[in-house]
Amino acid sequence: METKDIVSNLISNIVDDNVTQAKDDFEAVISAKLASAIEDKKQEVAQSIYVNSEEDTEDETKEDGQEQ
Repeated sequence: METKDIVSNLISNIVDDNVTQAKDDFEAVISAKLASAIEDKKQEVAQSIYVNSEEDTEDETKEDGQEQ
């Protein structure tokens, strides 16, 4: 089920005063958002490590070339 469907169910459950199901829907939405945010951050960190690693390698190559 997509997040927008869960949010729609959450709102319906709140309106219908179905507190238990609304709680479950809320937790599902928050879990999905957190998982997405964590995955985005992992990719951001991995990308920054990869870019920094390439820059370090280029710097070392330039330094090695200048020393000869």
